[in-house]
Amino acid sequence: MAPEILDGSINYTKFDSYKMVDMYCFGLIIWEVARRTSNRAEEYQLPYFQHVSHDPSMDDMRKVVCTDSIRPTIASWWSEDELLTLLSSLMQECWRSNPWARLSALRVKKNIIRKGLEKFEVKNGFPNHTFA
Repeated sequence: MAPEILDGSINYTKFDSYKMVDMYCFGLIIWEVARRTSNRAEEYQLPYFQHVSHDPSMDDMRKVVCTDSIRPTIASWWSEDELLTLLSSLMQECWRSNPWARLSALRVKKNIIRKGLEKFEVKNGFPNHTFA
């Protein structure tokens, strides 16, 4: 969950607030997919698994995400792979504590194009890329 939902600071009357929550969640989805779709695929774990129990309370999550500003761990070996390095950067931009500092969906798309992810050709719905 995004920090502004956990700490109650979200402005429920502004539609853009919901879009910023979605971008935080998008970063979590990228993290989950990246962990599981490489030659070094890791065992399935929920985000923040190292910091909370399998079924954390809202208070547990508020402490980890808002008070301690912890984000899911990015494996050090991701830096050895060009695609995972680029995805790591996008994730971290989506996880900013300040919702208005997060990337928008359009900015994510433009960053993907600008940073050259289009060179990872997609065939049959899967990237034609061998992970290191």
